[in-house]
Amino acid sequence: MLTVHRATDKDQNFICSHILAASRKGHFAIDPDNREMVTSMKQEIFSIINKKQLLNGLGTFTFVFYNKSTRVGFTIITESPVNDGGFEIHAMLVLPEYQHQGFGSFMLDTVLGRMLSDKVYARCSPQSEAMINMLHKRGFIEISTNELNYKIMRREPLDNYMPA
Repeated sequence: MLTVHRATDKDQNFICSHILAASRKGHFAIDPDNREMVTSMKQEIFSIINKKQLLNGLGTFTFVFYNKSTRVGFTIITESPVNDGGFEIHAMLVLPEYQHQGFGSFMLDTVLGRMLSDKVYARCSPQSEAMINMLHKRGFIEISTNELNYKIMRREPLDNYMPA
């Protein structure tokens, strides 16, 4: 069973290093060999964790997931950039050694469970087939493709959701 914690400054290197590793496989739009791009990403992650906002001012919340005492992944959720009151799954990552064990589904269900009455967006790299499939299973539809060929996906608020 995974536990979830809000990210702290102690998680910054964990998040940055794993985004860079996944970028080498095409899962994030960061060139890990471009020093300027890496510096910008690190500044963004610092702002996300410490200021609870992107550098552009959109609010964020970041969760780190643990299997016992070991970090297995994270999610970064932001306010929707289309300014419609919704949210965006800005980044989600499960460490390779923990993939295909249900951890990604648990992580996604945990964050989506907090946004049942909200519109939720996600941008997915074509290489992130597992994430695209998980989103489809949870009611996301593809609404467009951006200039990097990332799929832009959206889930509408769940009509039958009644907060407790």
